[in-house]
Amino acid sequence: MSAAATAASEATEGSQTKAVTKSKTKVSNTLDFSFSNLTCWEDIDDEEPRAGVCKQVRSTKPSIDITTLKFNNNVITTLAPMQAVLERTLWDLSVVTMVDLSFNGLESIGDEFTCLPHLGILYLHGNEVSKLKEVKRLGKLDNLKVLSLHGNNIEKEEGGLLHEVGGLCEKLLVGAHEYTGEWYAQRLVLHQAAVFFLFLFFWLTKSTFIPLLASCLHRRDMYLMFSFL
Repeated sequence: MSAAATAASEATEGSQTKAVTKSKTKVSNTLDFSFSNLTCWEDIDDEEPRAGVCKQVRSTKPSIDITTLKFNNNVITTLAPMQAVLERTLWDLSVVTMVDLSFNGLESIGDEFTCLPHLGILYLHGNEVSKLKEVKRLGKLDNLKVLSLHGNNIEKEEGGLLHEVGGLCEKLLVGAHEYTGEWYAQRLVLHQAAVFFLFLFFWLTKSTFIPLLASCLHRRDMYLMFSFL
């Protein structure tokens, strides 16, 4: 084999090795407890993840940061002990950017997610959340970009949901629709403009509209009076 061919072969093998390494790195930043039949957060202490990296020991700094947590398709009904469990499972909570808790039995949200300051994607669809005040608690997450809520009982209040929490993130998934922060901002501007022009209309026509209305009412009264004669 010529020197050029050998060099080309080595370059190809090197690129393939880098690609495999990169692929492994992408997978290894996910801690996956999905479809594990978890009924409470304490079950994680005795459960091993399905894929991705293993649980991290707090006493030893890991070489890989866990940025994605998957707890979807379990039977978790409360978020109450989540922070305490994650603190003994992960080395650094501040690097977590995505949490999938879809298809569980969550009825409330609380303030548990504030322990993840850089959380950007949160999947809560397919749960039992039914109160807007619970969703509004997520307003404390400054970096939240995507929030999914479809499949919750809160869909019955979809109109109110958009008005109350539409500005919490850049993309809100509810019902069969996807609402972006840009859409919500445009809707808010249109609503404010409609209120302004309605007020302006009544203010400009008050000098003619009110006397005209009074005149019509007066003529009606006169008509009714003479109709009885």
